[in-house]
Amino acid sequence: MYEPIEGVAELGCFRAAAGGAPVSLHLSYKCWGVLNERRSNLVLLIPGSTGLRDWADGYVGAHRAFDPRSHFFLSLDPLGGGGSSKPSDGLGPDFPAYTVEDSVETQARMLRELFGVDHPAAVVGMFDRVIRPVLLAMPIHDELQSGVTDDINVFLDRCAAQVDNHTANEAAKAFSLILAGLFERQLRIWGRELGVAGKKPGRELFRIYLRLREGRRR
Repeated sequence: MYEPIEGVAELGCFRAAAGGAPVSLHLSYKCWGVLNERRSNLVLLIPGSTGLRDWADGYVGAHRAFDPRSHFFLSLDPLGGGGSSKPSDGLGPDFPAYTVEDSVETQARMLRELFGVDHPAAVVGMFDRVIRPVLLAMPIHDELQSGVTDDINVFLDRCAAQVDNHTANEAAKAFSLILAGLFERQLRIWGRELGVAGKKPGRELFRIYLRLREGRRR
């Protein structure tokens, strides 16, 4: 039950909402658990902007964030990344310019055609299922007391409160750095696809990407 099943869904012709030549669509995926007869227990795991289907591996298992004893979890490589259809498959810059909406539509199409599911039980991502619950579960004290005390228990309680707040603060900073790093990685991926990797800092790469993408739509 905890060992994933991996595969590639061949979904036929795909045409981006913005136009362009149609391409053959395939999405790479992995899943855990058992889809029930009513097909009502499927949970779609959405990767981050740079994530792939493997992002949830460490969170799957009994009593973990994604428990396959009760639900069928599906994680996939989104359009444009990993083992799914992407420019580097051969089309390069001729690959149709796609949007988040296109990515969502291809995922919904996969659920319908491969699993017979129109409405998943839930759609979750790393922030909602992992980062946010971790931060909310960490104890934070509104007031920290200091000063001299003769009671060792009071002293230890004050120390524990200091540690709690420091740990929560460091966790928030760590998650912020992780998300920032993921976004920077996505900028590099765009840069490689556009042939401008290493020539401009990340922010300028993003501007170039937006200008070129807008030009393709006209």
